[in-house]
Amino acid sequence: MKILHDRPALNEDLAVIFSFCFLACLLLGWALTTFTSNIKPDPAFAPPTIIVNNAGPCLFQNGKWLVVESFRVEDKKYVCADLETDEVESDITFQFYKLGEMSLPIKVDSDVFKNGQIRFLVDHRLDPGEYTVLIRWARRLLAEFDFEVIP
Repeated sequence: MKILHDRPALNEDLAVIFSFCFLACLLLGWALTTFTSNIKPDPAFAPPTIIVNNAGPCLFQNGKWLVVESFRVEDKKYVCADLETDEVESDITFQFYKLGEMSLPIKVDSDVFKNGQIRFLVDHRLDPGEYTVLIRWARRLLAEFDFEVIP
């Protein structure tokens, strides 16, 4: 008695099914890349335009804002800048580093500002020395400047 095996027919059927699935996946991949490459990003999720100009240390004296290069320890210290943004309000972060100790900021503070001139009060006691201020939005560096605190 002879035993018949259906193995070759089964292998051919599996090969046809596998080939069909493979071609269907290729076609689906091509269709997805073709149609999604024409989609433009939604402007609602685009990062805002934020520009900081003329950033530096300043003081309010005799009813006027004065740009300075150094503060005295007892001065009421401010950071002044011009802010241009397409947002209604922007949360701006100020990081203060003592020069020579740039590993960790000695002060990090943030505030919400609108378009125009910004005045940020430095309400932290700064010992005499030289400092660097980094002005950031999220992780993006907007401005950087140095100033000195004298006794």
